[in-house]
Amino acid sequence: MKCRILALLVSVLWAGSLGAQQDRRLELVLQKMDAFGRQFRTLTADLEQRKYTHILTEFDPEEKGKIYYVKAAHGTSKLRREIHSPSESILIISGNTALVYRPQIKEAQRISLGKHQDKAEFLVVGFGQSSSTLREVYQVRYLGEEKVQGTETAVLELRPRSDRVAALFAVIKLWVDLKRGLPIQQQLTEPNQDYLMIRFSRLQVNKPISNSKFTVKLPADVQVVG
Repeated sequence: MKCRILALLVSVLWAGSLGAQQDRRLELVLQKMDAFGRQFRTLTADLEQRKYTHILTEFDPEEKGKIYYVKAAHGTSKLRREIHSPSESILIISGNTALVYRPQIKEAQRISLGKHQDKAEFLVVGFGQSSSTLREVYQVRYLGEEKVQGTETAVLELRPRSDRVAALFAVIKLWVDLKRGLPIQQQLTEPNQDYLMIRFSRLQVNKPISNSKFTVKLPADVQVVG
């Protein structure tokens, strides 16, 4: 009996020590992200993404493209995401409007974001937001460290606090570069366990981005919806 009690006590103490160590690691990672966020203005990067469908236990074909992002200073954040292969599409968010353009089918859709003008930042969660903002929107947990594309990263788990965000993504994982304090990989998991895995490479921070990147001149034969 005494041995069992001693073993239980050791287990409890070990769990408490591990939890405290994870809390310290989380604080260090968030401090690094805050330092990056204070000087962050723009991002240009290549991206690769794959959608996993849980019920089929399979991935869709990998998509490759590029992302351009300008963090809001006194206005609204701007984002352009281009998919180059296997089929071309362009998503632009600027002001309170989103445009989705699919050249191959000659169709474009305009969407009014209304109160959800922060969608640009939601699509690039972890890039420039303060740790206090992240903690206000998510429950943040440190999961450990992994190497991604040869880079040492800390893995953070974000669980939305609001039902509105949780209805879109039940869990978000970030792989944060331990040296630079920015994510180089994301996993966005929906309530049905489908998820989108996004990997960033050739990241360029604070490189000037022309305003023309956030507009697109549609050909005359393109059907515009919305």
